[in-house]
Amino acid sequence: MFSSHIPIQPIPEIAASVMIPGNLSEHPAVCAWRKLQPACVDPGSIDVLKRNKKSAIYRLHGIGPGASAVIAKRCVTTTALTERLIYQDVLPALALPGLRYYGCIEDCSTEFHWLFLEDAGSSPYLPVLPAHRRAGARWLAHMHTSAAESPVAAVLPDRGPGFYLEQLRLARKNILDSCSNPALQARDLAVLQELTAQCDFLESRWDQVQRICQNAPQTLVHGDLKAKNIRIQDTPKGIAVLAFDWELAGWGIPATDLLRCPDLDLYRSETRGTWPGLDGQRLRKLVEVGKLFRALIAIYWKSLALSFPWVEWPVEKLRLYRSALAEAIESLGIK
Repeated sequence: MFSSHIPIQPIPEIAASVMIPGNLSEHPAVCAWRKLQPACVDPGSIDVLKRNKKSAIYRLHGIGPGASAVIAKRCVTTTALTERLIYQDVLPALALPGLRYYGCIEDCSTEFHWLFLEDAGSSPYLPVLPAHRRAGARWLAHMHTSAAESPVAAVLPDRGPGFYLEQLRLARKNILDSCSNPALQARDLAVLQELTAQCDFLESRWDQVQRICQNAPQTLVHGDLKAKNIRIQDTPKGIAVLAFDWELAGWGIPATDLLRCPDLDLYRSETRGTWPGLDGQRLRKLVEVGKLFRALIAIYWKSLALSFPWVEWPVEKLRLYRSALAEAIESLGIK
C-alpha cells in the first residue's frame, strides 16, 4: 500500500493569535483596507496571526461582508502578485474551492503589497481523521489533474527542477556570506561547511535530478501543503478543502505536494484517468524528489537568519535540514 510511506501527521495546533489593543482605525492594515473600501467601518478588534520582517498577517474582525472577518496579509510584492493570481484567476478557472479574494493594494513601500482575503475559519485539516485524509487526497488529485489540462501554465511561475537549483545556489551564497558572523562558534561553522559541501555535491550532479524528473506530470503545485495552511468546511456536497499561503505556487512536477498527500493509493486511483502511467513506483520516486526539494527550500529560508546576532536556532534547524538533505540524496541514488 503506497499510503504506508506517508506518515500520518499529528493534529496541528491552530496558532494562537495576539489581539492588538488601542485605537485601531490608524492601523496599517485598516488604512490599506480603507483604500479598497473607503466606506468601511473600523474593525471590532485585530488579531496578529504572524509578524516578521518579511510578512505580517492580521485578522480584521467585523469589516467584511455581513460583518465577517477579513485576513490582511502584508508580504513582498512578488509573493502578493503570485497569490493574487491564484485566488483571482487560477482557482476559479479550475472550479476549485478557494477563499474569497477582496483585493490587493500596494503598501506605502513598493517592496510590499497588501492582500485581502476571506477568513478561512478555524476548522483544522486533521489528516489523522479518515474523512479528512480522503478529502485531502481527492482535492489534491483534482487540483493536479484539472490544472494539467488547462492553460494556466502560461501565467504561473516556474517550479521545475531549475527553481530548486536556484534555491540551492541562493542558500549556499547566504551560508558563505554569513561565515564571518562573530556569533558563529566553531561547531556552528562545521555545520555550515558540511552544508556547503552538500550543495556543491548536489549541484555537480543536478543532471541526475533532472533525469529523475523527466516525463513526470507537469501541473499547478501549491508547494507548501502543511496542515496549518489548510482548513476544511462542511458543505452539502461533503468536506471542502481550503488551502491558502500559495506563495510557493507555480507550474512544475507535483513532488512537494505529493510529499504531503495523506493517501497515495486514493490519489493514484483519482488521477489514473489523466495520468495512467503514474504508477506506485513512480509516485514513490516523486515523493522522494519532494523531500529533496523541500529540504532545499527549508535550507534557503533558514539561511536568511544567519546574518543576525542570534544564530543558535537557525544553525540547529540547518543541522536537521542537512540530515534531511543527505537522506533525500541517498534515497534517490544520487552519486
